[in-house]
Parts: sequence; C-alpha cells; structure tokens
Amino acid sequence: DNALTYLDNNKAIYDYYFVDLYFDVNDGLPIYLNMYPKLLKTNKEFDFWIEKSFIVMLRRLIIDLLYEIIHHCYYKSDETYYDYLMEQLNQKLKNKQIYCYRDILNLISENSIKELVATL
Repeated sequence: DNALTYLDNNKAIYDYYFVDLYFDVNDGLPIYLNMYPKLLKTNKEFDFWIEKSFIVMLRRLIIDLLYEIIHHCYYKSDETYYDYLMEQLNQKLKNKQIYCYRDILNLISENSIKELVATL
C-alpha cells in the first residue's frame, strides 16, 4: 500500500513510527514533507532515517531564498521539485520579519525548520 494511505488508515495501531522509504535526501525530501505533518498529528513517537540531512537541505533552501530576497534576484521556475519547494517556502516566509543576525539563526534552527515543515 502507499505509505501515506497506510498511515491515514492505521494511526491507532502503532506507538512508534520509523520512516525509511527513500534512498537519499533527493528522493526522500518530498516524502518527509508529506509524512512529517501527518505523523505530528498522530501524537505518537516517530523518527525519520536521515532526518538531519533533510533539515540541512531545507536550511540551505531557506538561506538561498533569503539571498534571493536580499538581492532581488528571484529565480522562478516550476521545472523541479526544489523550485516548487522554494516557492512554498517563499509563501510561508514572505511576512516573516527579520531584523538581525539572531533572527536568521532562529529561522534556520532545527526546531524552526520542523515547525515550518509542519505547515507546508
């Protein structure tokens, strides 16, 4: 069965979920972004294989987005998943107020990125 469909239909069965449905960050990031919010709603414990790598990838995308905003050099394309994701991040962060370096560090922290993922 599709893992997302299975999760939707079997939330009450398990106490702990360990997600390992991918080869690397490139094919796993879309799965992570879909499953993380769903697992959060289960109120169960869960982990993702290579989650730290997903966080690093998302941090890099956020830093790229900040660079584009600061330099007014928007690269807009819908050709790849990462282009789509950059647009999603842009929509979520467009009203975010950043006043100092500490705000940037908070934005790219692991907890902040996980909070952002929960809303994508």
